[in-house]
Amino acid sequence: MTEREPKILLRRDFIKQALGMASCMPLARVALSAANTEKGRAPSKAALPPSPLSPEDDQLLNDLEKTTFQYFWEQTNPKTGLVKDRCNVRATDTGIVGSIAATGFGLTALCIGERRGFISHAAAQERVLATLRSLWGKLPNHRGFFYHWANVNT
Repeated sequence: MTEREPKILLRRDFIKQALGMASCMPLARVALSAANTEKGRAPSKAALPPSPLSPEDDQLLNDLEKTTFQYFWEQTNPKTGLVKDRCNVRATDTGIVGSIAATGFGLTALCIGERRGFISHAAAQERVLATLRSLWGKLPNHRGFFYHWANVNT
């Protein structure tokens, strides 16, 4: 190969490099933990750093995080992992429209919820894997881009 020829990055090498940056990607940490669990290794559990906030401020943030997490947990179809784009809290919500953006925020919420102790590691892992399986095998796309809106059930 000459100096002018571009180096071809294989998909496997790209994935290895991306997963190597797991400290920047909380979702990769969950995926790596799932792989380690399948291989019989215990998942690592890093402690949260001490909070510089007052106990009252910390409790307010914790309540806010938990309430926000609950939206993503409750408005997600557990079978598909797709999250409703919006819901009506004042009436029985029968909407089925989800969005790829809400689903992405939902994946982030799972990482935060597991780290803060709102759900177990196993529950977060199960929901992440259900979401990724649906995105990979069911959700239509155009040239690699997912459509923004989707039925959360199908």
